[in-house]
Amino acid sequence: MRKVERFKMNHIVGNLKISMKILALNVLAVLFLIILTVTSFFFLRDINKKAEIMYETDYLPTTWIN
Repeated sequence: MRKVERFKMNHIVGNLKISMKILALNVLAVLFLIILTVTSFFFLRDINKKAEIMYETDYLPTTWIN
């Protein structure tokens, strides 16, 4: 059964023109970059919030001592 599934996939991809294969790879690359950008944005936003909290709670009180 596994061999049949692999054959179907090769049959589908094998029948596409080279231009369509290149287009499909480009679409996949763009989708990957969009996902990467969105996740990076949210993680950097979270890191920025935590850095601000750390600055306000750890650094500023030490400057008040002087």
